[in-house]
Amino acid sequence: MRPSAMLFLRALGAASMAASAMACGGSDGGTPPPPLPGTPGNVRIVTAADQAVTVAWDPATNATGYNLYLASQAGVTKANYTGKPDGQRRTGVTSPVTVTGLVNGRAYFFVVTSTGAGGESGESAEVSATPVPPAPAAPSNARIIAAGDQAVTVAWDAVAGAASYNLYLASQAGVTKANYATKPDGQRRTGVTSPAVVAGLVNGRAYFFAVTAVNAGGESPESGEVSSTPQPAFNATTNTVLPGGNQVYSSFTVGAGVTVTVTANTVITVTGNVTINGSVTADCQGIEIRSSGSLVLGGVISNTCTVAPAGAAPGITLVVDGALTIGTAVSAQDAMVSTGSIRIADTATENIDLTPPPALLASAVNWAASTGVADTALTGSASG
Repeated sequence: MRPSAMLFLRALGAASMAASAMACGGSDGGTPPPPLPGTPGNVRIVTAADQAVTVAWDPATNATGYNLYLASQAGVTKANYTGKPDGQRRTGVTSPVTVTGLVNGRAYFFVVTSTGAGGESGESAEVSATPVPPAPAAPSNARIIAAGDQAVTVAWDAVAGAASYNLYLASQAGVTKANYATKPDGQRRTGVTSPAVVAGLVNGRAYFFAVTAVNAGGESPESGEVSSTPQPAFNATTNTVLPGGNQVYSSFTVGAGVTVTVTANTVITVTGNVTINGSVTADCQGIEIRSSGSLVLGGVISNTCTVAPAGAAPGITLVVDGALTIGTAVSAQDAMVSTGSIRIADTATENIDLTPPPALLASAVNWAASTGVADTALTGSASG
């Protein structure tokens, strides 16, 4: 080969190597393209709150920023988020980011990408969460409506935002949602509504109750505690002898044609209503009936003395919180007959003015002085 040809080939090879070196970022001063940032790792839900979800992730290599994609349908990506329900892209976010403006009770799905000089990374693993409303406030005005036979009725005022209610009870004071299981007779009754009839209780045993409100955000603190004692019902359908002393019932009923004989001084306390269509009789024994509900006397209460007592004759006392109706007495009979006094009151110390007593009431002793309750508190033929 001639010397001139050799020189040409060497020059051509050198030019080709120089071009290759420039393409590869060789020593001529060129730089490689920046790498893509890494994909965010450990993407996680920090909290799901009221109309908001907080998402966090670990830093990615070569990242200068992050984008978050979300939708209310699984499988969200940076390519398809606009076609999914509630699809959004939030750019320039930092970890942790709180995503607001969401709908409570709706599940959302999230992925994160990192951005840098080299572009945008692929999507992280998908995570999901459902925003929830705040837990409701504690129910107020918890109260006992009635104490019945093996049952107590509890009521409370409605709580804004509550989806349901739980009722906690025990036969020891201080019941809470945390300790009810450790207390005697401790129970939780879920999904109750006001008023709630709590059945299956033991008559004569005091029970304590607290109520909580529940929604998707959690369970409220407890209401104020209330207590009550269920009592048996008295329902005389045949002639019955009632012993003396203190008797407590959830209701007191004497059927028509039935006689209840009181053999000793007695106080009958009734947490509900009293209905006497038969007769309650005693021979010179005190009869006191206290009703937290109404009292209907369609029959007779009689307390006469066969033998005159040494002192004042015991009488008949009615203390009625609710409506008192005296009437429809047996023909030619008085509704209340007593050798001693007859006293009717709407509280333990306040007498209803029945002076002179209506024709259906007969007493050998004058009526106690009234403290101002009108006799219109009585209905039926006993009204004065």
